[in-house]
Amino acid sequence: MCKLKKGTSEFSISASLEMTYENNKIYAKEILDKVLKEKHYEIKYNDYNLESVDDKGKKSLQLHPMKGYEVIDPNVKSDHNIYFILDSNGKKILYVGKSQKIRNRLTNHLVKCSSTTSSKIKNISEYMSKHGTSLKYYSIKVKPKKLYGAVEGMLIAYIKNNEALDTDNWNDRED
Repeated sequence: MCKLKKGTSEFSISASLEMTYENNKIYAKEILDKVLKEKHYEIKYNDYNLESVDDKGKKSLQLHPMKGYEVIDPNVKSDHNIYFILDSNGKKILYVGKSQKIRNRLTNHLVKCSSTTSSKIKNISEYMSKHGTSLKYYSIKVKPKKLYGAVEGMLIAYIKNNEALDTDNWNDRED
């Protein structure tokens, strides 16, 4: 639906996106429920201290994963484009993000990133100082790829509009 206000150049557009999984219509709540039920990848840390390091002349922030957790699990598929960071029990979604380079983006959030990126590495350090030194993560693939941003926005909006889900969520925006 497109409406043009009389005497102005402003107009609004109503749009809908139908999501399907295995040829069945699926809603944001069902996607989030499915993510919570899946087997998640885990990252364990030696501590929750965030260190500022010099990385080839650039300032970076770094956490210290335990041996064997320094890299994102190789089973995270490079063609996935939406990721979830969950609490250590895998029961609460802390963050939903999108990326065409998902393994790099997860590394930016969970291990090391430039101090100028919009990574959630500081949130992770703060969270672990209160809740322990491990987190879980998961990823999904949206196709066609050009719609992954819209799906991410729908999932974040659903979380933000449901107080029970939004209690510890780090997403600042719904777009």
